[in-house]
Amino acid sequence: LKEFIKFKNTSNPRIKFGFLSQKDAGEKNPLDFYSLFVEINPTKLLQKVIIGDYSVQWGQGLLQTGGFNLGKNYESIKSTQKFHIGGLPYSSSAEYSFNRGIYIHKILSKGINWQSFISNKYLDGKIYETPNQRGFRTIDSDGYHRNSSEIANQKTIHEFKWGNSIEILLSNEHRLQLNSIHTAYQLPKIPSGIDYKNNEWTGSKYTLWSISHTGNFHNLRMNNEYALINLNSYALIHGAAFSFSKKQDVSYLIRYYKSGFYNPDGKAFGENTKNENEFGLFLGHQFQFSKRKKVSSYLDLFYFPEIKYQVSSPNTFGWEILTRYQMERKNAFKFFFQTKWISKQEDYIIGKNEKKIQRIHDFQESLDFTTITKNSFQAHSRLMLHALQKNKNFYLGFMLLQDIDLNGRKISFNGRFSYFKTPNYDTRLYAFEPGLPFSFNLIAYSGEAIRLASTLEITVNKYVRISTKIGRTFYFDRNEIGSGTDMIQSNHKTDFSLQFMYKNL
Repeated sequence: LKEFIKFKNTSNPRIKFGFLSQKDAGEKNPLDFYSLFVEINPTKLLQKVIIGDYSVQWGQGLLQTGGFNLGKNYESIKSTQKFHIGGLPYSSSAEYSFNRGIYIHKILSKGINWQSFISNKYLDGKIYETPNQRGFRTIDSDGYHRNSSEIANQKTIHEFKWGNSIEILLSNEHRLQLNSIHTAYQLPKIPSGIDYKNNEWTGSKYTLWSISHTGNFHNLRMNNEYALINLNSYALIHGAAFSFSKKQDVSYLIRYYKSGFYNPDGKAFGENTKNENEFGLFLGHQFQFSKRKKVSSYLDLFYFPEIKYQVSSPNTFGWEILTRYQMERKNAFKFFFQTKWISKQEDYIIGKNEKKIQRIHDFQESLDFTTITKNSFQAHSRLMLHALQKNKNFYLGFMLLQDIDLNGRKISFNGRFSYFKTPNYDTRLYAFEPGLPFSFNLIAYSGEAIRLASTLEITVNKYVRISTKIGRTFYFDRNEIGSGTDMIQSNHKTDFSLQFMYKNL
């Protein structure tokens, strides 16, 4: 059983507050995770104060990143740019990517803004002890506390950090930010003993500095950030987006993240999970044939100077190409066709303790059509293919899905049928699945199965809304689902969700 409770009050424009609590399936404590905030927006002394939990977005994400980020996608103009928006109240159920303490924003003068924060919280991680050292190697971010080992790793790492940002308005079109974050752990981060992490930062204290800039030159918008950790390793981003005409937009982004750069709270644009050991060039393009027809595409080239996860040789490279054509007719239909090609290098085990670098090619195709016959009815169909060339073998997976939406004044219904078949997990397919309001479901489909899901939303009155969802997956290629604490001794799995919402505005 998973439980989630959320409350938010915005009736007073100057004082907003909220809290949430969550218990994941398998956890015993009903308040295993809780979060609260108070946001104060005065008018004279300070422009914004947040007490409790909050996220911070500074620069292009090399120091701090707040909010949800999908990374590379067909909206190439938007995906390559972040904005220096400062602090936001934290209201997500993710148990890792936030600060806990106080955030302040003050306008010092007409052209200077100052932001500062202090955060004090505990993180999860396994503590290792040897005759010479005691500390942690990694920070757990999944938030699960279900069994004895997960509970033993709960709140074992004390983190204290503070940061400052000075924003200078050079003109109406240009802004410059000077950012710094200082972090101290009670126990040190010790070497992991893994080859590809030999250059990773270790110790109990580190400081991140960055200088970031955004500016407009007529029809061109530029964004830059240069960051340092302990005056040792560095990272930089330079990008721009501009319009050739009313129909044509172009963007590019150059990034270089040196091996050893460490920013656990940052998430800048890149190919790797972490912003390190990477040099890349991203080129995006969008052409608008008409108001309702356009082609979006990008090319991303990436190079890794050092060894990395599943790649035991330095100086490897790859590319990713995407093209998407979409069109629509108002109150009639929506359509898109998308193709993506990813090529990269990784290890291939050819014998005991013997590896060879191979190149893999990953092709993904999507054909999507939505019919709108009336304002209250929609039918959505999609075909997805995932082809993979690896180890001199060729694998092909596919998925068919069909959605039906019915929207009435008091009742809304969504039903989904999907059939998928993939030869392995490497050819898995991702598709958004409709869920309860304010929830996000991006499911990885793998194996051979039929998935049925339906959601029902009932508006009782202008204050109360009740929503429910039930989903069931029937597998044809297995008699066990999941692993570890999630294992089910069956070939089918059912999930049921119920949501009660009271809204008074």
